[in-house]
Amino acid sequence: MSKRKLPLWACSAVKHEPAEDGGSTVKPDAPIVDMKQGVPTSVKNEDAPKRRLRSNYVFPAEETKKPDTKVEYLPFIEYTGAIEYYTTLQDMAFRCDQLMQEITQQLQSTDQDIPIAFDLEWPFSFKTGPGRTALMQLCVKTDCCLLLQISCLKRLPAALTQLLYHPRVVLHGVNIKNDFRKLARDFPEVDADRLIARCVELGQWYNRLNGSTGLWSLARLVEQLLRLRMNKSKQVRMSKWDVLPLSEDQKLYAAIDVYIGQKLYLNLAEKQRQQENVNNCVPEANIDTKICLKCNTANPIMSRLVHVLRAGRLPYQQALKLQQTIANRLLQQAKHPQDSVAPTSPYCNVLILTEHEPVYTIGIRTKGYDETEEHRLRALGADFVRTNRGGLITFHGPGQLVAYPILDLKRFQPSVRWYVCHLERTVIELCRRYGLRAQTTADTGVWIEDRKICAMGIHASRYVTTHGLALNCDIDLGWFRHIVPCGLVGKSVTSLAQELNRPELGVASVTEEFLDCFRHTLECDLLPLGGESQKELMDGI
Repeated sequence: MSKRKLPLWACSAVKHEPAEDGGSTVKPDAPIVDMKQGVPTSVKNEDAPKRRLRSNYVFPAEETKKPDTKVEYLPFIEYTGAIEYYTTLQDMAFRCDQLMQEITQQLQSTDQDIPIAFDLEWPFSFKTGPGRTALMQLCVKTDCCLLLQISCLKRLPAALTQLLYHPRVVLHGVNIKNDFRKLARDFPEVDADRLIARCVELGQWYNRLNGSTGLWSLARLVEQLLRLRMNKSKQVRMSKWDVLPLSEDQKLYAAIDVYIGQKLYLNLAEKQRQQENVNNCVPEANIDTKICLKCNTANPIMSRLVHVLRAGRLPYQQALKLQQTIANRLLQQAKHPQDSVAPTSPYCNVLILTEHEPVYTIGIRTKGYDETEEHRLRALGADFVRTNRGGLITFHGPGQLVAYPILDLKRFQPSVRWYVCHLERTVIELCRRYGLRAQTTADTGVWIEDRKICAMGIHASRYVTTHGLALNCDIDLGWFRHIVPCGLVGKSVTSLAQELNRPELGVASVTEEFLDCFRHTLECDLLPLGGESQKELMDGI
């Protein structure tokens, strides 16, 4: 008879001999019996077929497990970087504006998005439940953490919301979506869905990279990935985050949360690169969103910090010189960005608020106003000035709020049409708050029916604006009878005081409402310009 081999299941049984402890041991080379002679014959392992009991069964590969280290033996996280703590709207707006500029400069040298660790803290009571959001933590670089005490605010600074919504910024954290929903409940101007659409959930990212399905807290993820331990002291974690000032322990606790979050992001991004072995990886943040997304946006949102200069009553020529001084510096910044001044400089975006002594001004369209007309108008007791703004003749005088926004539109929207439209919207919103239905027409300015309440004329050079708008508050309308305002025959001029029958409604009482409408419409933060900065500008004219 021919030599026969045992079936595979029998070979497996022969190779596994019972051990003393009831288990089995495997012999390296199991004999195969010659059925004719009954003599065992050795067969080398490399010639043996792959062992399996059934056709659909595969022996699992042996896994090498990391030695378990007890949590109490792991070292605590040590953070030695800077902690910047802000409690006022002005300080937060200014710092976020600086951060926007830093991110904009960084984006010029990379096509990768900028990750920012995000977290919130709020007080909690077992009787009343969670309190209002008290603290927002941000970390862009691992050597600096920002703590913003937003419990002091009624609304978030515009610069902060622009930072959160920036198309090239990726906010990340553990259970971060719940933080966004909490923030939106406490600050209705926040769009939680918009933030959630681009955020990165670190726990889900770790699961995808490792093929796991766990639910992670920040502390557990740090232990698993970084082999470090977080100090989650209940005394600090459950403390009163809305009571100022925060203690040093609270500040360190809050800073560590975002510092270690940024370390986790960088660690996961490196692991992703190693797995895919591709330099420009695109790991998924969720089903629809990507973490490293190349941005084709030509005009990322830049600084929208505007300094308000209350110049009082000025002669028109001095106001022109003041505008030109600020505009020249803005143009110089645009031409030589490496020499740009700090955002605290009085030569950044400035909104000049003023009133003028009686003056007739004419723009680049001078039809019908020659030297004879100029002498006639001067004889009325008013000055006469020719300017480079758009539009025809108009009048400025006491009782008229004149606003000159000296803005770099590249920091807003590089479009003169967009700018004029938003100035008109500002005045329309102001009138609405006083119960007046204002509108725009085919003619420039803002109108109440066929009566102009606000004249507009601007000049823009390389997207740096000068001139602006003139809102009639309680101005003497008799001055307009000597001209055809803005060259519009058959149209009249009105004022807030006349429309509302409130003679006391002057410039001083309207200014604050105007500033709020300006801030809301142009989505900017307004800071008062005073002290040495204002003195420097006013001395120059």
